Amino acid sequence: MLSDAPDGDRSHFSGMEDSPVLIARGVSCRRALRTEGPSEVRGADLTLHRGELLRLSGPEGCGKHLLVHLLGLLERPDAGEIEVLGEPTSTWSDARRGGFRSRYFGFVFPSPYLLPSFSVAENVAMPLFKIAGSNPKEAGEKTLRVLDRAGLVEFADSPAQALTIRDQHFVALARAVIAGPRFLFAEMPGTGLEPDDAAALGRTIREIALEDGITVVCSGGDFLAEGWRIAHMENGCPSTMPLGFSLQ
Repeated sequence: MLSDAPDGDRSHFSGMEDSPVLIARGVSCRRALRTEGPSEVRGADLTLHRGELLRLSGPEGCGKHLLVHLLGLLERPDAGEIEVLGEPTSTWSDARRGGFRSRYFGFVFPSPYLLPSFSVAENVAMPLFKIAGSNPKEAGEKTLRVLDRAGLVEFADSPAQALTIRDQHFVALARAVIAGPRFLFAEMPGTGLEPDDAAALGRTIREIALEDGITVVCSGGDFLAEGWRIAHMENGCPSTMPLGFSLQ
């Protein structure tokens, strides 16, 4: 299994599942993300289990960010299959992919993408209304719990634009996990943060993932170390393979 967490940490969630929760077979794709030049993933095969933490490392253009987008069903591969929770996704419509992402995935991006005039609580709670259909009382209780886990309760009523960039990243993480996702996909988490703040964000991601049994795939994030397995990517393929991550 792809986890460095000691046995004591694994007990935070109700048993690691024996069957994989995410499988990629022969996944290939060449695409430009944002304004960057084209990236490429070539014939990637991987298997992930519940609660595993994987960081993809490598130089710019190696395909690590693109692979996160592919596994998170934000992009379609040119070839290969991605199976999530036992379901092949290659033939899914855009609507089905979007619905699946909303229900089972959380995302963290290089920028927090908060609504600046909305309060911290309103930003965090938004998925509960848009996706989970929670009532206001239930949403309020869940929001305060997740803000407490992220160390942000005191800012619940503050407008997001009043927060430091550090705290905005923590708000974005809280928003990503509030609806109880099975997966968290993080692209360059902690971008722009001081090293100590980035490390604190990484520890919080790990703690929440271990407690809730969330499977995490992250690109970049050199500050992520303890409890993470690392796969180094070059020329579109992982060249250093942790347990559970295989090239065939």
